[in-house]
Amino acid sequence: MRRHSPACSISEEQVRFLGNGRLSVPNNELIEFAETLKGDTSQQTIKNILEFVSKFPHEELESTNNILFRIRFAKRSASEIFGTGVAYDCCEYATLFVTLCRVHKIPAKFVTGKRIGKSGTHRWPEVFHEGRWKAYDAVNGQEFDPATSTHGPYRRISESLDAGDSAVRSWMGWGLLELREKLSAILPHFKRSSSEPA
Repeated sequence: MRRHSPACSISEEQVRFLGNGRLSVPNNELIEFAETLKGDTSQQTIKNILEFVSKFPHEELESTNNILFRIRFAKRSASEIFGTGVAYDCCEYATLFVTLCRVHKIPAKFVTGKRIGKSGTHRWPEVFHEGRWKAYDAVNGQEFDPATSTHGPYRRISESLDAGDSAVRSWMGWGLLELREKLSAILPHFKRSSSEPA
């Protein structure tokens, strides 16, 4: 029986992020297209995927049709996004990115972050390469640091396979997250107030 050396073994976490969630299962069309992004090295493949995804057509659905945006929020699969030829938000860019990476056996996380001190969330992919996880902003095609992001900073709230199993799976879920943040900020005040003498 052949054993792998420690240098060749992969962790349970890496194995988990080679799998797909319900929104990141690629159809045959997406698998065939992913092959065109294969580079000579995994680093070149990641670069090709990032370039493709960041240049993928964007439609600002949130401001043009807010009702439809809320219905579709965190619901479209990578194959649907690819098939329609347009992505609506960071969630869809991250979904497409992680799916394409996994076709090439590159472990990829779908990360959700909550903006610190302000309203909003952001989704970004992280890939395991050269012994560590590396974050990217799939919308602008750059490396990403949630702590120093110009539109952040962000606190990581979940690592998942895709939006289908993330901490924010719907527009209502996002609203509840925002409400929890606001309540947690004021509840200590109410606790102090109620314990003070009248």
